[in-house]
Amino acid sequence: MDRQQRSALKRGLLVSAMIAAASFLADVGAASAATPEPTGVWIWDDGRAAVEFHPCGEALCGRIVWLKSEAVPQARPVLDIKNPDTAQRGRRVCGIDYITGLKPTKAGAWKAGRIYDFNGGATYDLDIDSADGSTVKMRGYNGVRLLGVNLTLVRPSSELKFCKLSG
Repeated sequence: MDRQQRSALKRGLLVSAMIAAASFLADVGAASAATPEPTGVWIWDDGRAAVEFHPCGEALCGRIVWLKSEAVPQARPVLDIKNPDTAQRGRRVCGIDYITGLKPTKAGAWKAGRIYDFNGGATYDLDIDSADGSTVKMRGYNGVRLLGVNLTLVRPSSELKFCKLSG
């Protein structure tokens, strides 16, 4: 390879590196702006419950504000009967912060949270991977994120009659 070919190759590699760096920086910028704070009321995509995200200290928490099973006349309140803490077993599920400790990341996501499964009495790790005006995409897992499940919240399509909050 002669000197002129080597020089052309170097210029091509330099241009390729600059394009790759610009693309990477654009992706980083988009990720940091991609997940706004998901405050307000959201409903599980299967319609079983609604959660209202709110600040709690420097973190984000989610309170149960509506349960499908309590939305019918003469419905009995859902109680936290499987809570491992026996002192909590008589409390109403409606009104509890069952999502806690979500902290914002520089990448624009919310990580290191916890979600309490009142149906089974267990608590799991939770991350919000993305949020926009219509959906919140989350990942629930037990220690190993790769083995977790994807969870989706959507904005309610109609006005919900909030349950009477406990506490």
